[in-house]
Amino acid sequence: MIDLSIIDLQNNTYSTRATYLLPHDFHLQDTDVFKIAETYNGALVWLDDNSIIDHHGGDSIFHSNHMGGLRAAALIKDYTQGKTLGLLMVSVKEDFSRPSTIQIQNLKA
Repeated sequence: MIDLSIIDLQNNTYSTRATYLLPHDFHLQDTDVFKIAETYNGALVWLDDNSIIDHHGGDSIFHSNHMGGLRAAALIKDYTQGKTLGLLMVSVKEDFSRPSTIQIQNLKA
């Protein structure tokens, strides 16, 4: 299963599955994920981790602070005007319908 999330430069969030609680002083452009994606100018980049998801995201169905899965990110750009509009984040998980081991442990706690 795949979760696709977008955070625009005004900190509006859109997601097929995740919920993001961004602090008032959050600046997308200052995050390591945005900076890595920026170096690839819009190409999808596979990541070892994603600090935005890990620190500010949660699974909307299995309430947990860990979404798990493979991670990727890419800038969302308006190429006609040369503007960056936001960040696309991808989380691929074997099966979103089953909680991960970490989620099961959290439910038992």
